Amino acid sequence: MLRYQIKQPDELQPIEIRTILHYWEVDEWQQLSESEFKNKFAQSEFHLLTNENFKILAVARLNFDFSIKVQDQFYKLVELVGLVAMEKRRGYGKKLIENLVANVKARNLQTISFCEMVNRPFYQSCQLPMLLNQAKQLREPTGAEWLVPEDDDLLIVHLSEEHTQILKNLSPENLGYLVLGN
Repeated sequence: MLRYQIKQPDELQPIEIRTILHYWEVDEWQQLSESEFKNKFAQSEFHLLTNENFKILAVARLNFDFSIKVQDQFYKLVELVGLVAMEKRRGYGKKLIENLVANVKARNLQTISFCEMVNRPFYQSCQLPMLLNQAKQLREPTGAEWLVPEDDDLLIVHLSEEHTQILKNLSPENLGYLVLGN
């Protein structure tokens, strides 16, 4: 029996934190202590798919500390990041996405995500609308520079028509800028 859960960082058990960090495979995060993890992701919530013994089968994070600036206007959005299934090709990632999408729609959370071209088939199988190659019209802050993201596409998890149009209209002449902490 699969279980869908949402947990705040403070609700995660140490073993859950270690499991999440292990499968995220971000080298600089591997040594985070429990308190450092909870502090780093304080403005997030974790969506988990577990088995009947509460073993994590898939995880994703909603980042609430996220905005996009377009033409001097800030748009507060929620970012879906860190989706990973602990076992590939078992349907766990897809099942988690189904539950997560239903949840953000019920809560009317304006939510987007990003993906690289290689992951398009998975997200297409999840029936998530995509703005192909539009992630390249955004810029990410890295120190004093703005870089083109590695991602290719924007995923519309749940978005108003107004916000969708703003993202569709991004272009080399109308760039968007990712803003954290706004």
